[in-house]
Amino acid sequence: MKGRVYRRGNSWYYRFDIEPDPLTGKRRQVNGSGYRTEREAWKECRAAMADHEKGRLVSSSRRKVSEALEEWLTRIEHSIKPSMVQNWRNYAAYYVVPYIGQRDVQEINGAVCDALYAKLLAEGRVKAKPKKPPSTQPVHSRRLAPDGREMPCRPYSLLFNLCCLP
Repeated sequence: MKGRVYRRGNSWYYRFDIEPDPLTGKRRQVNGSGYRTEREAWKECRAAMADHEKGRLVSSSRRKVSEALEEWLTRIEHSIKPSMVQNWRNYAAYYVVPYIGQRDVQEINGAVCDALYAKLLAEGRVKAKPKKPPSTQPVHSRRLAPDGREMPCRPYSLLFNLCCLP
């Protein structure tokens, strides 16, 4: 991989090629700008190329965390169970999007993830409350003991007794 350094006005910038786009095959480049000296631009160019080779170079994006999560789930949903996709969508909606969903993906680092995890641990990962009350009522009623105290509801025990009685 070979980089180049150019002067533009009073500042210097670098550019180097990376692998072509896997889908379209088009050329891709990484740029950096705003350096005061040529030496400084070369130093940053070499650091960026090393980061790219190690897989740590991330292209800048204004994409939000919620958009990235939704795109990722859409991309992998064909390869996992539908119930797992729905669970992950629920987890994202309840635990991630309310806190960091509107932040840029570029802003997320280990400290943000640790803070989110600590908050969820402290709050017990409580799901968001439903927006409207449930439209259905329970089909079984309370059971009362002969002395008038409430007993736990066991809707299937009555069915079991009816079916299994001689």
